Amino acid sequence: MDVKQIQAIDARVDEIVAGSNFAASAARMADARGLSGIEAIQYAAGLVDAARQRVRADYLESRAKGQAQEKERIAAIIYHPAAQGQPARAQELAFRSDKTADQAIAILRDGCTSVSGDSDADSLAASIIQAGGE
Repeated sequence: MDVKQIQAIDARVDEIVAGSNFAASAARMADARGLSGIEAIQYAAGLVDAARQRVRADYLESRAKGQAQEKERIAAIIYHPAAQGQPARAQELAFRSDKTADQAIAILRDGCTSVSGDSDADSLAASIIQAGGE
């Protein structure tokens, strides 16, 4: 995670803390633990730090999951038998479109000429090809 991402996460946590009942909740929690004065302030600061760490961890986990899913999508398209003989089209679908793996494989199988992301255009192109026109 780079510095800008950490700063953005910390700023968001600060916004949430400022716009919520966090201070009152932290005060009640500190009081329930018998804390007062500087100890209560340190306890509240610890809660904010814990929230930051949790949000950072969630962000990293979500990012890693998204990257893994995208790698799986790309591999499913590139290595599918329907991609054999048309690697350029498979690469275009894998790297330059927002098609799901199933959608991209269907385009590869059908020989559809459009991978623009416009499903209406894709359907029209496929129907023209199937009818024997171009």
